[in-house]
Amino acid sequence: MANAEIALNHFKSGRNCSQSVLAAFEKETGLDPDTALRFADGFGGGMGRNQSVCGAVTGGIMVLGLLFSKGEQGTHAEKDALYVRVRRFMAAFEGEYGSITCKALLNGCNLLSAEGQAQFKESGLREKCAGLVMGACSLLKEEIAGQE
Repeated sequence: MANAEIALNHFKSGRNCSQSVLAAFEKETGLDPDTALRFADGFGGGMGRNQSVCGAVTGGIMVLGLLFSKGEQGTHAEKDALYVRVRRFMAAFEGEYGSITCKALLNGCNLLSAEGQAQFKESGLREKCAGLVMGACSLLKEEIAGQE
């Protein structure tokens, strides 16, 4: 099953955007599903429903870090190379969807209010997020397969 399909299944089962993207790359990152879901949980709704950077983007950045960071053994040059990948992924996402912020992507819907949460559920915005999750996975696959 493709990463985007795995992410969509996670999202449809009630996971947030960040969890869905990170967990979809379990085989590539070696991260077990429970750890991925727990680690990414607070990043949903643009970080705790604050509607900052989209959870699909933050999940993608986590994937890139797990795949391309050398951690304690890393050099500044390797970190710079990771940052280039992160910026390229973010630019591709913004180019495709017009923004990387949750609030802009959701047309200003306020997820911190009960009214906004109801609007999110009733107006098809959840389906829009599903598309963003799948799109982030596709962009990640391109970035991972792309330039080293």
